[in-house]
Amino acid sequence: MSPESQHEEDSPPSSPTSPIPKAASEPAYSEPSSPATKKKTRFQLNFTPITSIYSSSSIPPSPPTDPPSPSTEFRRSKSYPCIPEAEDGAKTPSLAETYGELRRTLSLLQMGALPVEELGNHGKRMVWRRKGEGVKRPADWDQLVVHSVRGFLRSFFLGVSLNSAMDVFLILVTLIGRSKGPKPRGYYLQLFKLVALNSFRLGMTLGGFSCIYRLFSHGLRLLDSKEREKLWHHSVAGFAAGLAVFFERRDRRVAIGEQVLLRGFQGVFNSLDSQGRWRLPNGAVWLFGLSCGQIMYAWIVSNENLARGYSHWIARASNGPLPASKVVGDRMRYGKFEVDEVYASLNWPGITPKNKAILEDMIVKAKDGDYGHYTLNHALMHPASDSCVHANLDRFKSVAQWSFPVYASLHFIPPILLRRKAFLKDPMHFLWRSLKGSIRSSSFLGGFCAVYIGLYCSRIGVTQSDYFKNLPTIVQRFFTAKLYWWFCGFCTCFALFFEEKKRRAELAMYVIPKAMESAWSMARRKRYVPFVPGGEVILSSIGMSLIMSVYKMDPKQLSSLVVTTVYQLVGPT
Repeated sequence: MSPESQHEEDSPPSSPTSPIPKAASEPAYSEPSSPATKKKTRFQLNFTPITSIYSSSSIPPSPPTDPPSPSTEFRRSKSYPCIPEAEDGAKTPSLAETYGELRRTLSLLQMGALPVEELGNHGKRMVWRRKGEGVKRPADWDQLVVHSVRGFLRSFFLGVSLNSAMDVFLILVTLIGRSKGPKPRGYYLQLFKLVALNSFRLGMTLGGFSCIYRLFSHGLRLLDSKEREKLWHHSVAGFAAGLAVFFERRDRRVAIGEQVLLRGFQGVFNSLDSQGRWRLPNGAVWLFGLSCGQIMYAWIVSNENLARGYSHWIARASNGPLPASKVVGDRMRYGKFEVDEVYASLNWPGITPKNKAILEDMIVKAKDGDYGHYTLNHALMHPASDSCVHANLDRFKSVAQWSFPVYASLHFIPPILLRRKAFLKDPMHFLWRSLKGSIRSSSFLGGFCAVYIGLYCSRIGVTQSDYFKNLPTIVQRFFTAKLYWWFCGFCTCFALFFEEKKRRAELAMYVIPKAMESAWSMARRKRYVPFVPGGEVILSSIGMSLIMSVYKMDPKQLSSLVVTTVYQLVGPT
């Protein structure tokens, strides 16, 4: 008797009304049999339930007497609808079965007979992973190759589709905003090449990640004599899959590596916190403060270690003269500054007569080689006000007004587009919540600038006072040291309490990569750390190893964006 015929005789007949085929309705565990019939065929697979993976690694799980239900086979947190409960009996096809399925799928006659709506849904299912998809575990190397190749193709087309849609949208917005003048020859061809290349790179990155992860995670399981999944399988597979970021450009590899590493650490810390092993109240606020300390220190003392665009954005957001911070930093580092850069404060709209006289006197003395007190003067940072208190209150108001339209778009648009049904059901609730979020976010940025400039003015007032020499030596060193600017940056974290609690972690995740780049650049300039070839790829690998470990153990500790992305790439594990 052949294995196929034996499989057909041993399998229970499927119900004619069953919505799933016979192969998908078989139990995940084979029934206990006598020694004479204990021989396992190719298609009788003993799957390991996900819940047993979290148990002790030294005791193999015992198969249940009854087939597990969908709610026990693969259970996820209800807070993540992107990973619903999976169906039992998911089967990985072999090469021959895949070839037959492709012939049926790509048949022009069959596709022509389908309605347009059904054809569109069919194409969507080929790219976007449906809800409730079962956990697939290849039983041999033949099935593993098919599983990995299918994962590559799905993720590749998903990456190409997403990147193409985003790039085309941004190009259209740019073209509409520009003048209708004649475009240079080959302009649209260059745009098409740029979109195609970026889309191909992202597709290869996502496809390579999915393929490598499946090969390693299931390959290690097949090589294990116990034929069961272990946590280190997913850790090693995640590390290897992180190498797929090599397909991206170097500047994008750096950004991806930093974000992936941070998301991995975030998941690990959240997991430790949920287990009671790590507890830090308002941890996102303190991380934000540590990061901003490094950023604002570099902005004043070592501006070349910050990205130029980011440095200009900080100066523009502070609603003050752009070169003022460079003048202060040059006076501290070199004992002098460029006189021409003082004119930005001198020509500031609304400058007071007192501040104008102070700045003119500063320029005259600087041309003669006298650069004045090392802390300079308040007039550099707020030339339109003689009072530091009034200047900081006005700065809080102006920065909040300037940032309100930006934050309003972030708070109002997503509920309308992404939660349209809920918005139409209760629009006033969403509008009121979006308005409060916009006010809180703009107040946060205004408070950030007011705290930093307020501490800058405090330094000038203390060091130029008559009682400064009578202060303890350690206090004098604190106000005159470069580290004072790090302290000013750290104190800006208290402005984060304006923000909603759930947004504080996201803001911390935004500034931490900027601080890491600045600190690494500063350390490289001083030769404190060696040059590491491919360091951004290593960051991606370490981050993906952490993410896939947490995704396997407790995915609710990761952000919903990370969970959704990983689920679409590799599916449930």
